[in-house]
Amino acid sequence: DETYLRYSNPENTPFSYGSGEQAQISIPGDAGTFPASTIAVRLAEPIIPGVITVPTGTTPMNFSWNAGGDSTSAIILSLRYANPASSTYPNEQIYCSLRDDGAHQLPTSALAAFLASPNDKRVLQITRWRTREALIDSRTILHVASSVDTSLTFQP
Repeated sequence: DETYLRYSNPENTPFSYGSGEQAQISIPGDAGTFPASTIAVRLAEPIIPGVITVPTGTTPMNFSWNAGGDSTSAIILSLRYANPASSTYPNEQIYCSLRDDGAHQLPTSALAAFLASPNDKRVLQITRWRTREALIDSRTILHVASSVDTSLTFQP
């Protein structure tokens, strides 16, 4: 039976870094349970989305954003909408986990319920997820994750 321990920042001592900065995190550890360690991690940068156009006909829906530029970041794209269209809130979504390369395309065949939903019940959320991990010893992996998101609503 393995035991999983979690080290967290002491109470009332927040991390104070800005998005996109390189954070150097030093953990004093706890004798016998969690080794002292240090890790440097680039924090998630703000997402700058390109123009998003609701497609017509058989045109796919294109998404673009400022790419993260390395293998430590990924994008989560959540396209939420009302289904059925009479719903009073977005209750369904298309959810994509993507390489942070700056572009993605959804085929029209996946968009039927989204296209039937009223504009005021459509929301696009794009999240940049950046991670870094380090093997500290044979029992310990230090994993740091940061994220930043942007939400867009569709205008009539």
